Amino acid sequence: MAIGKLTIAKIKAAPRGSFLNDGGGLYLQTEKTGTQSWVFRFKREGRDRKTGLGSIDTVDLQEAREKARECRKLVAEGGDPVVDKRQRRNQTRLINNMTFRRAAETFITEYEPGWSVTNTKQWRRLFESYVYPKVGELPVAAVNSRAILLDEILAPLWQTIPASANRLRAHLAKVIGWAAFKGYCGADYRGENMARWKDNLEHGLPRPTALRPVRHYTGDAVP
Repeated sequence: MAIGKLTIAKIKAAPRGSFLNDGGGLYLQTEKTGTQSWVFRFKREGRDRKTGLGSIDTVDLQEAREKARECRKLVAEGGDPVVDKRQRRNQTRLINNMTFRRAAETFITEYEPGWSVTNTKQWRRLFESYVYPKVGELPVAAVNSRAILLDEILAPLWQTIPASANRLRAHLAKVIGWAAFKGYCGADYRGENMARWKDNLEHGLPRPTALRPVRHYTGDAVP
């Protein structure tokens, strides 16, 4: 099977309405309008199938060949690039639609029956006060970032209300862990819960037990 038939010159000279074969199932499709895109063709259970690999404006020749190679590997393993693409698109939509607020509220609702009323109120109060206004509408996968968790949420609270900040950190870790288990943190998630303390935030924040809350005094009421 010959691979790598196309050149930059051939791509630029491709006539409108053509379908040029690069080999290995990769084709360059040139519409009558002049728009060009990459297509991977393959057989699945005796049927001809094809899937788009992107526009030539965003996917160059080498990238298209790499995508085609990944498709050939998937077909060889019994997979279907069309189904795989649809599943990845659905997963991306699922991840983007699961905001942190929605994830946290779903988590609280799920576990609320086993909690006290006080505990439930504490969870919601901490999130409503310190998390939702800043990152509540971001995808939960995006919130699982050291920069966001440390710089945007925890660090500003750590010196002033250390006990509450540490409880908030633990709550964040629980929600992110739940979201990851449910598949809302994406296929690339490898157990990296950025809200965990050990071997992670302990390197960027003082130990909570070593801190005292900052007290504000007025007038002559200075200890």
